[in-house]
Amino acid sequence: MKFNKLQIEREPATAILAEYTKPSKSPADRTALFRKQMSARIRAGEDFLSGFPVSASNTLGNLSIEFASQIALEDVGARAQMLAGVATDFAPKEGNLGDLITSRIASQPTAKDFGEAPTDVVEVDVPVTLDKWREASVRFAPTEVVGSARHLVLERGESLAIALGNDIFAAVTALITETAFGDTAATQTIKAAETFDHSTLRGIAKAMTDAGVPPAGRFGWISSDVATAACADEIMTLSYDRKPDVSDYAHWSACAGFRDIWEVPSLPTNDINLIGFFGARSSLVCVCRVPRHAGRERGLDIHATYEVMTDPRTGLSFVRNVFADSGWNLTCRMTTLFGVAVGNPAVGHTLVSAA
Repeated sequence: MKFNKLQIEREPATAILAEYTKPSKSPADRTALFRKQMSARIRAGEDFLSGFPVSASNTLGNLSIEFASQIALEDVGARAQMLAGVATDFAPKEGNLGDLITSRIASQPTAKDFGEAPTDVVEVDVPVTLDKWREASVRFAPTEVVGSARHLVLERGESLAIALGNDIFAAVTALITETAFGDTAATQTIKAAETFDHSTLRGIAKAMTDAGVPPAGRFGWISSDVATAACADEIMTLSYDRKPDVSDYAHWSACAGFRDIWEVPSLPTNDINLIGFFGARSSLVCVCRVPRHAGRERGLDIHATYEVMTDPRTGLSFVRNVFADSGWNLTCRMTTLFGVAVGNPAVGHTLVSAA
C-alpha cells in the first residue's frame, strides 16, 4: 500500500504583508490578522520583513514599529489577564487627564420564595479619577531597522509590554493596605511565605466565606516566595496551569475555591509585610481610557501618527504615537490614561508574613 505524503504549506509572508498593509484595513482588522497569522511566526524567529521590497524602505520602517506595537499590545493583554479578577472598565473611549469616571460594582443577589416581590439590583458607585497618564516608548535609528540581525521587533515590543503592564499593575497593588482592607482575623491571614500550603489557602477561602464574600470569581495574587512554597505542595500542583501562553509566571486554576491564583513577582509589601492578596471582583477597580488627540482638538496639524490599538481579549486600549525627529530617528510611543480605586473592601483578604 502506498501513502502519499501530506505537505502543509503556510501562506508566504509577502502575501500576508500585502493583506496587512491594505489601506482598507482598520486597526482592529490588522490586530486580528496579526494575532491569527503573524504573531506566532514572528515569535518563532521568522523575519517577516526580509522579503518586503527594498524600495519600500519607508514602509519597512513603519512596519517594524507597527509590529513592535502589536507584540506589545499582545503581551500587555496577556499581563492584563491578572487584572481580570477585579472590576475593570477598559472601554476604548477618549478621556482627559483628571476626568472623574463613575464605575459601578453590583451586590450579590439573594434567593427567595417564588413569587415574592423582586429586589432591585443594588449598585455602588465608585468614583475613579484618571490621574495617571503613562507611556512607554522606544526609538529606532534609521539604520537599526534594516541593519541588525537581532530581532528588534520582538525585543522592542516585549520591552514596551513589560513597562506598561507592570506600571498599571503596580498602581492597582499599591492600594492593598491595612487601612483599606483591615487587619482582623476575617480580613487578614498571617503566615510565613515558606510555610504556605493548600491548607493555608483553604483557611483563607473559609475566612472569606464566613465574611460573606461571594464565591464566584475569587482570585489571588501571591509573591514569588509564596509561589515557590505553593509549587512544592502536592495538592496545589494538581491545579497548576502548564499552558505556555497564560503567564510568564506561576498560575493555578480552580484551586481551593479560587478561579485564578497568579504569581506576582513585583507584589509590593506596602509596609505591612504583604505577600498575597485574595479577593472578589468588586474589591478593586481599574479604569483605562485613551488620551484625546491634542492636535485634532485644537485644529493643529501634528506630523505624527495617532492610532488606537485595542486588545481583543481584555478590551485594554492604547494610543500608538509614532514620530520622527530631524535625524530621521523614529520613536514609537504607546500611552494610556488610567485610574485605580478600592472598591468594596469587605471582599478583600490580605496575606502577610508578620503582623
